[in-house]
Amino acid sequence: MDVILALVCLGLLAEKIRSNGYQRFMRDTASLPEAGNTLPEVTGDLNLHTLRIAATARSAGRTLKELDTETKHRVRILAVRRGTATITTLLPELVLQADDFLVLHATAPNLLKFQPMVTDN
Repeated sequence: MDVILALVCLGLLAEKIRSNGYQRFMRDTASLPEAGNTLPEVTGDLNLHTLRIAATARSAGRTLKELDTETKHRVRILAVRRGTATITTLLPELVLQADDFLVLHATAPNLLKFQPMVTDN
């Protein structure tokens, strides 16, 4: 699981770096912050979390399309861990099951709002 989270983090970091056309690496090095401060500046508000879907959760048995977590909750599902398998190709018709683990990208307030969707009713 740690390896998968690391890969997801690297993917998000690469996406963030590419999003501004690599400008971070094209400016004068004199304008760069101290080396110890560069990672938070590049990654921004990167908050990764893992939540297990409870047996009686509202999200169990529903598709990713039905949940629409990014629009409704501002939570991005990055991967689903099901048993020993990790699902990273998240098709809208993927049905979430009880005991799936969701790897999420969300701010703390948005995660708190989303959490009732995966906990016991």
